[in-house]
Amino acid sequence: MADTKTKILNAAEKLILKYGAEKTSMRMITEEAHVNLAAVNYHFGSKQNLVDAIFARFVQPVGESQLRLLTQAETQAGKQGPPLEIIVRCYVAPLLEFVETYPHHRQIFLKLGRPFKDFDRFQSQVRDMLKPVIDRFGQALLKALPEISHDIVLIRLSFMMNTSAGIFHAWQMENVKRYYGIAINREEVLIQMVEFITSGLRGGLSKVKSSKNNLSTPVYTKEN
Repeated sequence: MADTKTKILNAAEKLILKYGAEKTSMRMITEEAHVNLAAVNYHFGSKQNLVDAIFARFVQPVGESQLRLLTQAETQAGKQGPPLEIIVRCYVAPLLEFVETYPHHRQIFLKLGRPFKDFDRFQSQVRDMLKPVIDRFGQALLKALPEISHDIVLIRLSFMMNTSAGIFHAWQMENVKRYYGIAINREEVLIQMVEFITSGLRGGLSKVKSSKNNLSTPVYTKEN
């Protein structure tokens, strides 16, 4: 049997995804969860904190899956670390799984995102949730790309994250597949995305010189 906190989260998630956060009142949540308002205030303090917790329920499992896959890959690879393709796959695969699990994820994020009137608060929450993922994958990429400077590898990590976020706009890929009559399954999509991102991370460069104080003006030396 679910504890009180879980019951409140389950009830709030169900109602918010159905009606939106603005139209979901605390009274509706307490009635759905069969608890009193004091219980909601005790566990969450406010409706905004409750929305924060629901948002985290959708986002945190993705990061946990990414870290779990990376840990397994690092354990199997030993001291040399996993190859770049495996690292990227560990990052991308959970995102694809999320999109398949929640095909209406766009509506979910819209309904959960609208209550964040304070954008700095929203960014801060996302940043806190992503920090362990950024730290671990940053270290893994640095180890896999020793020929590229530290600063540029980490900048390219941000490119990888932004490119992978395109998975959440899956409707664009579906439009292209329908328009051109392309038949491609999930595993093939994953393979192609890993290859695309991996090529960008390597970048065709043998040396990258950049000032630590001025990353906006890097000097690239192309391979001969």
